[in-house]
Amino acid sequence: MCAGDMQEVTRDDMEIVSALQLALADKVGQERFELWFGANTRLDLSDDALTVCVPNQFFQDWLRKNYRQQIEAACAETLGKPAPVSFCVDPSLAEPSAAAADSRPNSSDSVL
Repeated sequence: MCAGDMQEVTRDDMEIVSALQLALADKVGQERFELWFGANTRLDLSDDALTVCVPNQFFQDWLRKNYRQQIEAACAETLGKPAPVSFCVDPSLAEPSAAAADSRPNSSDSVL
């Protein structure tokens, strides 16, 4: 469902999502934010509801269990009111460089 929703994103939405990301990083800490909410996670805001899109079921379950309260608090802080939070799996968010790294030969395997 995440990848198929092609709604026009306004500049205001992008600014709100940026503010939401800053609030979330403040709540969970910068290192945890980069690990769990970095390049592999997308926050989509639509009609004052937040969808957290992640690359796989493990990410989804982990964020729901460990960070849902912080996500909801960051939404309320940023939007000025509570907002529904939902999660979706979007496999296109999987880090492509990890697959490429697995296919490259290890430098210790190279013959000079």
